[in-house]
Amino acid sequence: MRKKKFIALVAGLFVFLGAFAQNYPVPQGGNMPNDGIIRGKIIDGKDNTPIEYASVALYNVRDSSLVTGTITGQDGSFVLNKLPYGRYYVEVTFVGFKKMRHNGIIVSPRQKEVNIGELHIEELVQALKEVEVIGNQNRLEYKIDKKVVQVSQDIVSSGGTAVEVLENTPSVTVDVDGNVQLRGSSNFTVLIDGKPSVLKGTEALQQIPASTIQSIEIITNPSAKYDPEGVAGIINVVMKKSKITGVSGILNTTAGITHKQYSTDLLLNYKVGKFNFFAGGDWMDFSNPGSGKMRRENYLGPDTTFFLINNNKGDMNRKGYSVRGGFDYNATDNTTVSLSGEYGSRSFGRMTTGKYHQYTEPLFLNKYYIQSSGFDRSNDFSSLYLNFQHKFDKPGHTLDGLVFYSYEKDDESNPLTETFTDALWNAVDSIIPIRSRALEGGTENDWRVKLDYVYPITDKSKLEAGYQGRFEDEVHSYSYDNYDPDTKTWITDPNQINKHDFVNNIQSLYAIYSNELKWVSFQVGLRAEYTDRLIKSLVIEEKYPYEKLDFFPSFHLSKSFKNNQQVLFSYSRRLNRPRSFFLDPFPTYMDPLNMQKGNPALEPEYINSYELSYQRNIKMIQLSVEGYYRQTNNMITNISKPLETNPLVMVRTFDNFNKSASTGVELMANAALSKSIQVSLTG
Repeated sequence: MRKKKFIALVAGLFVFLGAFAQNYPVPQGGNMPNDGIIRGKIIDGKDNTPIEYASVALYNVRDSSLVTGTITGQDGSFVLNKLPYGRYYVEVTFVGFKKMRHNGIIVSPRQKEVNIGELHIEELVQALKEVEVIGNQNRLEYKIDKKVVQVSQDIVSSGGTAVEVLENTPSVTVDVDGNVQLRGSSNFTVLIDGKPSVLKGTEALQQIPASTIQSIEIITNPSAKYDPEGVAGIINVVMKKSKITGVSGILNTTAGITHKQYSTDLLLNYKVGKFNFFAGGDWMDFSNPGSGKMRRENYLGPDTTFFLINNNKGDMNRKGYSVRGGFDYNATDNTTVSLSGEYGSRSFGRMTTGKYHQYTEPLFLNKYYIQSSGFDRSNDFSSLYLNFQHKFDKPGHTLDGLVFYSYEKDDESNPLTETFTDALWNAVDSIIPIRSRALEGGTENDWRVKLDYVYPITDKSKLEAGYQGRFEDEVHSYSYDNYDPDTKTWITDPNQINKHDFVNNIQSLYAIYSNELKWVSFQVGLRAEYTDRLIKSLVIEEKYPYEKLDFFPSFHLSKSFKNNQQVLFSYSRRLNRPRSFFLDPFPTYMDPLNMQKGNPALEPEYINSYELSYQRNIKMIQLSVEGYYRQTNNMITNISKPLETNPLVMVRTFDNFNKSASTGVELMANAALSKSIQVSLTG
């Protein structure tokens, strides 16, 4: 009776769940229903700790054919469902451990669900030449709310970064410069082991060596558990964790051929007793050439048009290093505490040289010049993570806590030199080149506190709830200098000095209910977020506050059919918050002809995302068709208009205008031709 009341209370939290939780008729199958379930847990035989990401394969005793397979979760558990009645055995494999086989499993109408309990596997102590790779997981695995890329199955990208891993992954595109887009958007969130990353987007992925990654989770429609920020969703990078007692490590070094691309990384683990110590570091030095063209037209009046034509070439450079370390402490069999930290520095720059031609029609201006410009950005960053997990006596009943702190210091220089030339691009010696530079810098402090609670109501249903507090404080400064060739000094323009303080506090509560019925699995959730934002100009002494309460529902549905077929549907509501430079109202020059001015009244974009997918496994071939539709409301739009006092200068600002929609279909085929050869096709 208590259980029924509890489930009814959960359903009442979500109004939209009531329409779904009706008594639908159960579809009738054939003579052999696929309603069998096998459960178990994989344990390290030496220290009795659970093993995550172990491969579990189920075979038919009659002909030893592979029926299905999966990988273990964080607590070492696994579930194989939708099974026909019969006699089976399972094989367990994990890197560094002996392969294990468990026999005598019978699924029948009298015993549809079989719990084989804990399976203890032993470390592999043979010499390396005696190790034989028995089988492989699929490179890509579909779950109800995400796609999981098994990096260990991607030999091609093993010497690169997370960006190379994602190049042949559905939903992800990578351009020639290594910039990542998720469903056509560069606005996505990067997590590392489910925790926030100091670096953002592509920049974070370019810093993570592929050899240190266990898997990458593509979450295009995240549940209410996750931050709703990011237009396209979340990319969660799951790092490798050593399960081997004693000292273990990985060292990788790569070098480019056509361009300067050098990198190295090191990962060390030392596991003893209840402690696991880890340390690592990486270094990189990349350079890529590039070129571009631009044509701009300004209509100055009914009879006059201004033209600007540019052809440029340049180089992009990216350098960086980081060191990290920490430990895990298994205080008891059910309680684990982890402490880790990271420090790093990186630089990113691009210098270009362009040939410019300015003229008007009718012709009263005709100007040729060569402009050397670009940017050089450096960033020092550090972070600290404190994690806590407690497992209650009931399987799956957990409480997780996280305290996160990060600090960043940024400096950026934007130099510019204009040399006047004739029409053949020869310098005019009588005119002194013009030199200027914009200098920017700032610091950012970010605190986060997070609690996640999971309560299994039954073996197939559970309730999740949690809280997160984000407390961000960013100070940014800007100045614009002109070079005096007579005194050979830089002179700061007193009208181009700015400094602002940006405070952004976000507090969130969420709840999720999920259940696995006989004919369908679903997950439904709701997240509430309160935003308290303040941008304060320290030069003009103005404050611009903003407060709002938002709600973000999510819904996931999964239906399995015969012959290893599955259909999934999902919906989530997300947002894209404007960054501080979008809000700062102080006008800043990017170059003599371009200016930017923020809008302190700018509001977030809101995104409604829908997905429908179909998957089927045919022996060793995995097929997938996935369609999506994403609508963006309250869209943040760039607005460019001539400066009132000088129409040749364009002023860029931002406002919430219009709507946009993005839709697409993704196709994927993955075939295991042999134990060592896999072919993937995406489109």
